[in-house]
Amino acid sequence: MRYSPFCGASAALAPCLTLRADTEIAALRHWLTRHFPAPPADTVPFLTAVNSAVHQALSYTRRDEPGIQSATSTLSLGRGSCRDYAVFLIELCRLQGLAARFVSGYLYEPPAPGVTQPAPPAMHAWAEVYLPGAGWRGLDPTRGIFCDDAFVPVAHSAVAENVNPIQGAFYGPSTVSAQLTTTLTIDKL
Repeated sequence: MRYSPFCGASAALAPCLTLRADTEIAALRHWLTRHFPAPPADTVPFLTAVNSAVHQALSYTRRDEPGIQSATSTLSLGRGSCRDYAVFLIELCRLQGLAARFVSGYLYEPPAPGVTQPAPPAMHAWAEVYLPGAGWRGLDPTRGIFCDDAFVPVAHSAVAENVNPIQGAFYGPSTVSAQLTTTLTIDKL
């Protein structure tokens, strides 16, 4: 048997190449064909174009309820939150044979000039695509850009539902109450 240096990488990337069970492949193929009748042949120009197309095709909606829409639901609705945009882009990439994963974290956004009390930072989600020789590279379809040093990843996974900002359970007497309060500040160094 001949040794291949990429065997380990292929096995490690397999979960990031697998489409979700709730993805309607025909609907995504149709979307790609409609937006890219002649897609760029090179990977980075293709990623740039598809990231921009997702950004332009969808309407952003803040969703505070838990859960992530399927790529098919996001496509059907034409809108979603940052996590829904990320899943949609991930599925488009996987359909093209590109390993992609879900990332959750924060985005540093400097306060606007003259604003004394800016909105507090919130969780944000984006996608990362694996580029051989370059590693994982972030794409933010909510903004239609490649990620830079303003993006602070906290967790990533091949399965978006595995990246919950807060999860857990408490078992004890029913008279115990709990409350969680957080404060987050993000400063660029």
